Amino acid sequence: MKGEIDGICLCDRARRLSRNLSNLYEEELQASGISTSQYTTLRNIARKAPLLLSDLAQEVGLDQSTMTRSLATLQNLQLIEINRGSKDGRTKFVELTSRGLKQLKKSHAAWRIAQAKATKMLDPELTKQLAKL
Repeated sequence: MKGEIDGICLCDRARRLSRNLSNLYEEELQASGISTSQYTTLRNIARKAPLLLSDLAQEVGLDQSTMTRSLATLQNLQLIEINRGSKDGRTKFVELTSRGLKQLKKSHAAWRIAQAKATKMLDPELTKQLAKL
């Protein structure tokens, strides 16, 4: 049995890498006042707004109810607006507010620093693979 469990577990290594990268980005973004997940959400909204809430959830890899809870914080901070569709009131669109756009711009410099550090610490081939996900 020992020989069977001695090898490297890729899942374990991927989780460690994920924690290390998350910590790196969190440290850099901390001074800007938002978390990595909040930055990622704002960035995705800015890139594709107006964006259906369901499409945003899919883009960031969350289910819709988790995305809704996450957006509540950004909405309370007045960084985003959630509006109902004019044709179908059940449809919800997400957009940045002017305050949200300012926050995104303020945080972007810190994100670029984290991105550069992450790129330096990762093997170039791994960076390419991650970019494809």
